[in-house]
Amino acid sequence: MNVYSKNCDSNWLVSCEWEDGATYITFLITNASNDEALHGSIKWDGCSNWSQGGHHYFHLCGIKDLANLTECLGFCYDFAHSKMPEAYG
Repeated sequence: MNVYSKNCDSNWLVSCEWEDGATYITFLITNASNDEALHGSIKWDGCSNWSQGGHHYFHLCGIKDLANLTECLGFCYDFAHSKMPEAYG
């Protein structure tokens, strides 16, 4: 079993595990309180499956789906900020 961890910033830690020759890598993303934020895996074909606390499963078909999801979430935050500017100190 191979294990690797990376601090993404002061609040997030990404840990991953994989076997040599495996067709997927498993990831766990936790916050500074060591609460699970996301758990998932990325397969050899670029598809990934993610969940939060074993619930709220979602699937991404490669990096393009992630880019599209990131763009959509960015829109959601921008729109919310336009309607509730006081909520974003």
